[in-house]
Amino acid sequence: IKRTLPRREVNVILEGVAEEMAAGLDLTNFPLPVRLNQVVEFLTNQGYNARWESAPEGYLIHTSNCPYHHLAGDHGELCEMDVRMISSLLGGIVPRRVSHMVQGDESCAYLIPDKRSHPVQ
Repeated sequence: IKRTLPRREVNVILEGVAEEMAAGLDLTNFPLPVRLNQVVEFLTNQGYNARWESAPEGYLIHTSNCPYHHLAGDHGELCEMDVRMISSLLGGIVPRRVSHMVQGDESCAYLIPDKRSHPVQ
């Protein structure tokens, strides 16, 4: 795909894949910890070996197995697809990747911000 299409079109395709993967799980009306449990279960069923934990800024989702580990180093678009999929699964909350297996970290970790963790003063 990358050889035949411009980067923008590749991103659109991968965003569509992420949305399609997340389409069967509508968690928008559940509290965030319930959504996190469901997202972790979904990711684990997809081969990611996921877990979540509380963090000062919100929550962290960790994935310690990448289904496309051997491709991700040369195709970072796949990692961006994961961010988009997690965002879709969480109902539009955009995570921030804070660790990355491609860079030698033990897991990919995604910070899920929760404004209630640090109220605005």
